[in-house]
Amino acid sequence: MTTTYVNSNDAGMNKIKPQSSQNDLTGGGWGVIPNQDEELSGAMRSMVESMQSRVSEQSRMLSEMEERILKDPSFGKTENADKWSTLEVCYWLSTIHLDKYTNNFSSLSIDGSILLNDLDESMLTTELGIQKIHLRKCMREITKLKEAVQSRGKLTKGEDKTRRVEELERQVASLQQINSKLTEQLKTLTERLKAKQSSSSSTQELSLQSNTLSGDSPDSTPANGNASSDYNLCEPTFFSAENLIKQKKKLGYQDRLFDKELVNTSQRVYAVVKKRRQKYNAFT
Repeated sequence: MTTTYVNSNDAGMNKIKPQSSQNDLTGGGWGVIPNQDEELSGAMRSMVESMQSRVSEQSRMLSEMEERILKDPSFGKTENADKWSTLEVCYWLSTIHLDKYTNNFSSLSIDGSILLNDLDESMLTTELGIQKIHLRKCMREITKLKEAVQSRGKLTKGEDKTRRVEELERQVASLQQINSKLTEQLKTLTERLKAKQSSSSSTQELSLQSNTLSGDSPDSTPANGNASSDYNLCEPTFFSAENLIKQKKKLGYQDRLFDKELVNTSQRVYAVVKKRRQKYNAFT
């Protein structure tokens, strides 16, 4: 403790008055009152850490946005605003130059549905910290998002109608193609049926001619005395058999009974004609 001498006029004499110093009050200066430098240092350190945390979060969010934009072409499309995730809402804030509020929106998990349906001016200012200078702009941009979503609904109805018409056109084209194939198949079947009926009729004709020729006596002579008439009679029969065989190969029929009957008939006709030809040659 220091001693200070002061003048006193009360008794006309000098008196000694002790005065305490600051060190005496602080107990020798060993920290009973907090040090101002330490307080300032702690405040600065807390502020820096807060800023670092915010910058780190923004950097992470920007990296995630960039990755989503590259992978998903529909990311952040305004017509899908009602289906946005919180990340897309934060991306939207950056596009309208209000990215300073992204952390507030992210921390409260504000997605597209909440953004368009639940937020009003009061909530934007009190809950999300939107300053008054930015409040009207934010509300205008939200209105634009709502209009974009409504226009998507109208466009979707038109697209659905167009898709239905295109689908019906494809179905009609498919049915026309099927109908064309069925028509060709029916035509082919009709031609085959006609060919088969014709071949059956020719076979019956061959059998009739063979029976007629084989019924004659081997020793008898032709009515006109000329065996060449019988030969001429059988000549078209051979041509008919040959034509039937060609048609059969062309149509691809597999009818062994028909083949056997055709061969037998041809052999009988040939035998009769041969005998008559020999007899005719003997007479001449």
